Amino acid sequence: EKRKTVKVRGGNKKTFLFKSKLINLVVSGKTKRVEIKNVVETPSNRFLARQNVLTKGTIVETEIGKAKVTNRPGQEGVVNGILLK
Repeated sequence: EKRKTVKVRGGNKKTFLFKSKLINLVVSGKTKRVEIKNVVETPSNRFLARQNVLTKGTIVETEIGKAKVTNRPGQEGVVNGILLK
């Protein structure tokens, strides 16, 4: 994982996430920490998928199956998602 913590307005801290190997998936009401194998598709820009950049809405391939990123990892510092059927 590659992260950077920056002091922002109001004295708060924001964690930027650049690279991650794990995703927190919600599967039938329970959260599992699963390894990311590959970035399949990024709706905002297809070139980001080639570079394996994680953004909101990105579809990733995991050990369990395909999942969609539901948060903004570049702003929150962690990757959360839901399992696709």
